[in-house]
Amino acid sequence: MTRLNALLLIAVLCSAFYLVRTQYDSRRMYTEYDHARSESRRLDLERERLEVERRSQGTSLRVEKVAKEQLHMKNVTPAITQYVLEPGQVLAHGAKSTSEPKATPQASPNVAPANATHTDSPMKTQVAGSLVLKNESSSRIDMP
Repeated sequence: MTRLNALLLIAVLCSAFYLVRTQYDSRRMYTEYDHARSESRRLDLERERLEVERRSQGTSLRVEKVAKEQLHMKNVTPAITQYVLEPGQVLAHGAKSTSEPKATPQASPNVAPANATHTDSPMKTQVAGSLVLKNESSSRIDMP
């Protein structure tokens, strides 16, 4: 009988230790889950904030402000517009251009024809439509 009692005592102790360990693991896993859920909420809030910031960065007022302040661009006006024609292209009043294109004086070096084919010389451009604003580092921003 004492053997049976000793065996039952060992079984109860093993069962108690197993219960304590599973409760400890359960609490540990729940706290990890809670931390992961908190991190998920934090990341969702940061993603929403970044999306709002991205939308505000893309507004036309913001783009215009950056173009004026950082790129030193100006609004297009007739005073700073230069039209360059290919030989044989019809002018607005109906006369044909038969000689090399003649550049008219330009108030700003920041304006060039849109979809222009740029070569080594800044005066060798071909007109394909509207205007392109260029900054001093010769990057282009096509304007409709």
